[in-house]
Amino acid sequence: MEVRVRRALISVSRKDEAVVDFVRVLKALDIEVWASKGTAEFLSGYGLVVESLDRITGFGARAGGRVKTLHPEVFARILEVRGGDSVGERFDLVAVDLYPFEEEVHEGTDEAEAVELIDVGGVALLRAAAKNYFWVVPVPGREYFGWVGRLLAGRNGVVSLGERRRLAVETFSRVSAYDARIFQYLLGRMHVQDGDSDGDEKDVPRWWAIGGGQCQPFVYGENPHQRGWLYGDLSAMGIRQVSGKALSWNNVLDVVGGLRLLFRIRQARFEGHVGMVIKHGQPCGVAVGESPREALMRAWASDPESAFGGVLVVTGEVGGEVGEWLRSRFFEVLAAESVSETFLEVLGSQVERRRILTYQLDRWSQVVYQGLWLHPGGLLIQEMDRHVVLREGWKWQTEVPGDARVLADLELAWLVVAGLYSNAVVLVRGQQVIGIGCGQPSRVRAVLHALEHARRFHGGAKGAVLASDGFFPFPDSVELAGEAGVVAIVQPGGSRRDSEVVDAARRLGVGLAFVGVRHFRHF
Repeated sequence: MEVRVRRALISVSRKDEAVVDFVRVLKALDIEVWASKGTAEFLSGYGLVVESLDRITGFGARAGGRVKTLHPEVFARILEVRGGDSVGERFDLVAVDLYPFEEEVHEGTDEAEAVELIDVGGVALLRAAAKNYFWVVPVPGREYFGWVGRLLAGRNGVVSLGERRRLAVETFSRVSAYDARIFQYLLGRMHVQDGDSDGDEKDVPRWWAIGGGQCQPFVYGENPHQRGWLYGDLSAMGIRQVSGKALSWNNVLDVVGGLRLLFRIRQARFEGHVGMVIKHGQPCGVAVGESPREALMRAWASDPESAFGGVLVVTGEVGGEVGEWLRSRFFEVLAAESVSETFLEVLGSQVERRRILTYQLDRWSQVVYQGLWLHPGGLLIQEMDRHVVLREGWKWQTEVPGDARVLADLELAWLVVAGLYSNAVVLVRGQQVIGIGCGQPSRVRAVLHALEHARRFHGGAKGAVLASDGFFPFPDSVELAGEAGVVAIVQPGGSRRDSEVVDAARRLGVGLAFVGVRHFRHF
């Protein structure tokens, strides 16, 4: 079922050459064009005479400019089912460019200014045209002007049902994403103005809207046989690509995983710089150093075997000395707070192959929720795990270690373990992760993995500290750690056998602190 476009309605917020070119195509096909008064006046400046919508509505604008297209006669001409009772001159094509809410509104935008950028009439026009796609061609934004223009020109104004259906899908996805961005902004303002959730279910909306910006295809998804896309804009998270190949699906997951952990670590009082190596969404190496180079070197040495081909994250600015060190190492991505020109020069031709990013960590302070899509069940939503209990809030079950370095290592271990997949255990010595056990079905197995890691790459765990993301259900994990030379342990506590765990720690001379908060992570 084909539709020949004879009459079009244009409603755009941004009036520029893209609109002019599109209307020229329509006029060349003898398509009658209607537009709101402001758009009609703009087009007349380019010698394009179009009909002003106020001939139908009887007004140019109402409610301070908020109402220009909302009129029953306009919508009747869009929604009419062809073949039914005629309501007059019908619109066969509706092209709308919505108010630029996504581009111009961010977390810091004044609320009154943001509200004025919420499009009402444009969204209504698009929904009406998309609902009636059997008879009407919906055009949901300037991004489609070129394609639809070429389609019309190539087929003398005729559009097939399949093409109209595709545009209807694009329209409803565009409107949904637009509304979702407004929802996300207002939800964030609710938390800013009213404070964080106090556990009252009224703080959480009954319905959850998700959406992202322009579709950016990856070369493939997690594996070459899967397709993958990014809907949204990484710059909204403070991430900017300086150089290198386009990011992959796995790159994005690793960078986000690293920044989520780095945000937690930054809330502590670590002097110097933090470096980490991320593989498969979680750290395989973390360390603190006096410079970005030292932090990265020590993080790489945490697990030199796994670091190959990893994603590197570091605080501060990377300079020429970091570039020299990286020239002989294979990495996928480097994310730093800033990148010097010297670094790029020293890295040389590798800049074209290695993805170099900068990030703004303060953007993470505005993240309230995180979600996991379940197809076809829906969306799992939870608050982001932002809870950090530093050493002053711990409850010691045995004698407190007298060495400040041990306490600092314990604190780093407790922060890092929250970034690992559960069950998770991490060993730290000298502000460097020396052992990781994660993603294990039993906690004792996670301890065994971490100890083996330390033995293989760091000569064992003597003098190290250990953190566990969940409590120890039995004393066996403490016994294994103590016999391997671990001097202190921090864990949530809360097991029915806590007394047995504490007794084992005392017997082995291991410091033991309970935090009272667990940090399971499954995605």
